[in-house]
Amino acid sequence: MKKIILIVICLLSSYVIKSQSLPPGSYTSTNKKAIKYYEEGKKYYEVRKDKEAEEVLLKCLKEDDNFVEAHSALAFLLMEHGRAEEGIPHFEKAVAINPKFFPQNQYYLANAYMMAGKYDKAVTTYENFLKLERVNPQMKEAASNEIKNAKFGANAIKNPKPFKPINMGAGVNTNFNEYFPSITADGKQFLFTREIREGEQMRQEDFYMSNKSTSVWEKAFPMTGVNTPGNEGAPSISADGNYMFFASCMEMSGDYGSPDRKGYGSCDIFYSQKVNGKWTKPVNVGPPINTANWETQPSFSSDGKTLYFIRGLISRGDIKEQDIYVSTIGEDGRFTAPIKLSDKVNTPGQEESVFIHPDNQTLYFSSDGHPGLGGLDIFMSKKQPDGSWGEAINLGYPINSYKDDNSLLVDPSGKIGYFASNREGGFGNLDIYHFEMPEDIRPEKLTYVKGKVYNAKTKEPLEAKFELFDLETQQNVTESYSDKAGQFL
Repeated sequence: MKKIILIVICLLSSYVIKSQSLPPGSYTSTNKKAIKYYEEGKKYYEVRKDKEAEEVLLKCLKEDDNFVEAHSALAFLLMEHGRAEEGIPHFEKAVAINPKFFPQNQYYLANAYMMAGKYDKAVTTYENFLKLERVNPQMKEAASNEIKNAKFGANAIKNPKPFKPINMGAGVNTNFNEYFPSITADGKQFLFTREIREGEQMRQEDFYMSNKSTSVWEKAFPMTGVNTPGNEGAPSISADGNYMFFASCMEMSGDYGSPDRKGYGSCDIFYSQKVNGKWTKPVNVGPPINTANWETQPSFSSDGKTLYFIRGLISRGDIKEQDIYVSTIGEDGRFTAPIKLSDKVNTPGQEESVFIHPDNQTLYFSSDGHPGLGGLDIFMSKKQPDGSWGEAINLGYPINSYKDDNSLLVDPSGKIGYFASNREGGFGNLDIYHFEMPEDIRPEKLTYVKGKVYNAKTKEPLEAKFELFDLETQQNVTESYSDKAGQFL
């Protein structure tokens, strides 16, 4: 969806410039009042007064409903704001009046159908566009790819998966935005990002934690020691609940949320450790994880050895090649040089919201580069016997939709999925929901070990290192440390 909207923005800008250079009498309308409104709308758009531009373009069409340029410009403007349903009739009208005046309108009409989930119409319109002479090669390639997505979407809707999302309730959700959930291996600690707003201005993003009491999530509380007056986001909590990785981005001051928090450019990944029940001051993970590029959305494996994250290469101020990378902790305790996952996972499009399930065999992520229903869809990939990742599998409809879908978390049991949505019936804005995962997209079954280390004679709790050893494979599965209370997970 992001790619389509970006194309629309560029197209509308070029369309406005092109139509500005037309000599008098070259418009498809001869109505002077309509032309006056149209040119007024162009000026509003140039200074980004989109609301005013929309109003005068509507006035223009009241004067002359056969004004092709006005229908096209209004459709582009509406699509730019994610209002494809409203833009479609204007594209349809423009194409019906004069399909040869601006042939690319058929391509953008098909895009609008995709954005509205009208897949069958999108296929037909893309195919009609490809029959035109002198088709732009890039548009031709894009249309061919979108036909695959449209056909996939049409089939997915005809074969829906069971999906009944339930709001997590007042313990977690408020009238603010809640998103990017994370959970401990025992399923009893729930961490997420909350965006606090005052009026129309964003104040900040902070982390909140909720503990599970019986079957109810208690009221979430802010995480002291980690939260700052700046922004913290995309947390990933370790299986034992003692380590947390998260992303923080450079502010105008050059800081990353607080004066003592420094970075390497753009967004960086930080970590914090829980000691004696309190979170330590976050530390930048440093090279080779963090670079001058955009590193964000970390996911830490349950064995405490591997970090998955998103890296976007920055070129001329824009983020390019947004892909999933992985790094392991070496024998020296440092992260190794990150490796980009193969093209079975990464695509020329955008990947984000990576999540490695505690089974360490199932990877969930969002992408707009694999066949899907449009925009970002959620996929999963299974680790193969040779350690590589298998083909990306779309989670299907209605988990995925024609809008952007991301930020999936699957609980350790593999039975429950969590995601953020602004659907009706919530507490307001983005709320976190949970749903039962369909059987065919669940991860592997998981077993975790929870215990307490103590002195056999005195019964006093001990801080100790423990290792879990697989007798069958003769391999060290995981290792960790108990806290001062002797507890480990």
